[in-house]
Amino acid sequence: MNRRKSFVLTSVLMFFSVVCALAGAALLIFIFLKNQTSSFVADNVDESKYSYVLYISSYDPRYLITQNQLEGIEDSMRKFNLMYEVMYMDMLNYGTRENFELFYQTLKHKLSMRDIKYKALIVSDDAALTFVELYHDELFEGIPVVFFGVNNIEHAKQVQKYPWITGFGERIFVEDTIEVMVEQNSKLSKIYCILDDSLTGRGDRAQFLSAMKKYPNLAYEFITISRNSLERLADRLQEIESNAAILSLSSLQSYAHRNAFSVYELINFFRSYAPKIPVYRTNAVGIGSGFVGGKVVNHYASACRAVETINEILNSNKRIEDFPYEDLMDGLYLFDYAALKEFNIDPSSLPEETVFLNKPENLIKKNKNLFASVSLIILSLVSMLIVFIVSYCKSKKVNEIVMAMNKRMRQINKELIDSKTKLTFVANNDGLTELPNRSHGEEEIKKLITASVPFTLFLMDVDDFKNYNDTYTHACGDFVLKEFGRRLARLTVTGDYFAARYGGDEFLLVYKNGHIEKNGREIELLRQTLNEPMYFHGTKLSITATLGFADSQIDISYDNLLTNADIAMYEAKKIGNGTCLGFMPEMKETILKRNSVIDILNAECECGGFEIRYQPQVSTETGDVYGFEALVRLRDYAIGPDVFIPVAESSGYITQIGRIVTEKVLRQMAIWRKNGMKLRKVAINYSNGQLVDDGYVAYLKKLLDDYKIPANLIEIEITESLFMGKKGRASQLFEQLAEIGVGLALDDFGTGYSSLSYLTFVPANKVKIDKSLVDNYLVDGKEDFIQNIVQLVHGLGMKLTVEGVEHKWQYDKLCSMKCDYIQGYLFSKPMSADDVPSFEVAV
Repeated sequence: MNRRKSFVLTSVLMFFSVVCALAGAALLIFIFLKNQTSSFVADNVDESKYSYVLYISSYDPRYLITQNQLEGIEDSMRKFNLMYEVMYMDMLNYGTRENFELFYQTLKHKLSMRDIKYKALIVSDDAALTFVELYHDELFEGIPVVFFGVNNIEHAKQVQKYPWITGFGERIFVEDTIEVMVEQNSKLSKIYCILDDSLTGRGDRAQFLSAMKKYPNLAYEFITISRNSLERLADRLQEIESNAAILSLSSLQSYAHRNAFSVYELINFFRSYAPKIPVYRTNAVGIGSGFVGGKVVNHYASACRAVETINEILNSNKRIEDFPYEDLMDGLYLFDYAALKEFNIDPSSLPEETVFLNKPENLIKKNKNLFASVSLIILSLVSMLIVFIVSYCKSKKVNEIVMAMNKRMRQINKELIDSKTKLTFVANNDGLTELPNRSHGEEEIKKLITASVPFTLFLMDVDDFKNYNDTYTHACGDFVLKEFGRRLARLTVTGDYFAARYGGDEFLLVYKNGHIEKNGREIELLRQTLNEPMYFHGTKLSITATLGFADSQIDISYDNLLTNADIAMYEAKKIGNGTCLGFMPEMKETILKRNSVIDILNAECECGGFEIRYQPQVSTETGDVYGFEALVRLRDYAIGPDVFIPVAESSGYITQIGRIVTEKVLRQMAIWRKNGMKLRKVAINYSNGQLVDDGYVAYLKKLLDDYKIPANLIEIEITESLFMGKKGRASQLFEQLAEIGVGLALDDFGTGYSSLSYLTFVPANKVKIDKSLVDNYLVDGKEDFIQNIVQLVHGLGMKLTVEGVEHKWQYDKLCSMKCDYIQGYLFSKPMSADDVPSFEVAV
């Protein structure tokens, strides 16, 4: 009887398992058919939600690289709800100026017929980047551009100067591929490098030469296919020794097109005339059709990165200038399994992530998805059967199991609540300081604005934070930020303040009890709290914070209020570290004027709109002109150097202006010499902001060589501010100038507290004293001061130039003191270059 019951139960369970298996198989088939059907159904696209992007490819859609790039464009555009159109330049097949011009006319006509304007532009490879650089202002004014796939790295870096363009260079993986060639060919003694004369080919040649420096024992030879006929190329291939290998860097397609056959026929041509020589590639074209393989660029990933950048530009507050240039290094090892076997190369010598083409697959691996699905169905059926049997055998313990499950559910619910609380904290607070983060702070401030509650907003910046971060390690930087976070958190305990981390070393602080008094007790307590010294591992850090604050107003927006506080902080920085300053409307006018000067400098740097004036320096010994000081002026604006030079230094334009001035001076000296004028020494001012220009001395040396100007006729004038806190970099500059034979002059001597010490430190040939010393000390009873400076300078073996001399009696006194050179309005105001040849000293 029991056996019969067991048989019935077993039969029922088997029948149930069969039904489940059939149902699972039917469901799998249904899902498969549904997916197949859905792939043919067009998406219901609401075009109003999309931004339109134009993608310009340098090549044609049949080219393998173009196909990979287009797949990345397609997948990423769909991901970010972007609509795009593609235009192909086909410059591999038709690399002519006529084709370039035809593409321009076609695109221009297309744009004139469109109602919907493009929001952004993506270009791939060198030809498309060159096209956009030429015609952007005409066809795509104001439209951001992102490029990728550019092999000419120097060109890619150069176009970053345009405010509307950014992107990624493409370095081919020559070094990685050569490393594989050496590892796979133990008898390798020579590498033949195949390339062409194109812009890309020249860049490939440079990368190959750089990579070969690691293998001094290997010989190499270039085969430039664009310079060889088919007959000559066949001869060269047949001459290749058996202990050599070939590395093909060229695109091959343009050469094949020129000879009226396909790129794959060209690959067969290589195999026919060098059948025993393995051909490696840094380009996917040809791998799988006869070439062994190599490390190639992941063009799909590069295209995805370009679309991601476009999406971030269109949908964030970032400007295109915030995206720095970088080289993309996305690559993959791609090899032909059949070719490896043909040349007796072990595939296991390659990295694990290598992708193999033409590799035979077994049935299970080929249909792994199907087998996995069937296995899961069977496993689920077995699991259900086991659970059923165990449940049947333990039916008496059902209540205990249910209770245990309820207990576990309560525990899980508690964990979920705790997790939600933690996630809420993480979403609203800064991970380092535990203060509310930027978005949380913005939300709270906007609530106060909406409620029309009067309050004061502070923007705080840690002074010299980078210096502490670099000097005492990043651990010290984190300590400083956390300590300021704790101090601000203490202020919020009473409810009078709200604090948040704004980002980096900046914090937001809100005084919620109305508008704070500009010079009241609260301000002083705030400064004392924030500027107390800190102690990091026993080291005292006298670190301070600068604050700018602005009062809320009716109908003021969050952005405008924050801008006011930022302007106040900027002005406070000018006063000095640890300052707290309130916003005043006239501050905004100062900022607007500064921004106006920046715009002018930007425009004038582009068009070279600077004029050089020359003020003579007269020798007291001969009474004749010794030299000139070159002084830069804005040609078309009534803005003096006392205004635009400080702005140029703070905005970074001073390096570009410094180079423009240097070039103009040396070019003018060459013109004077050509016109028969005897050249005299010219002094060029060098600002401390130019120290970041590491290539300035090399640039100066090149100009000296180009214009054939003797180095001893150029003198660089510096001030002591140049080496305050930058002694190492300044010393390097002095050494470089000395190497090329250019002299140094220490300008504005006597106006700084460290002038005497700098006389022994700076290898200057000349010292210049400022007009203020002449006005204040070249008077009766104080003349000894000037005389002492003369004796000090001469005692150190230097010459002395006195600036700002306006009267004959001043000149006579300075001559009696044996000053070397005199400069000032007594002789001439700064004059134009045309007036210099005819100038004569008249005292």
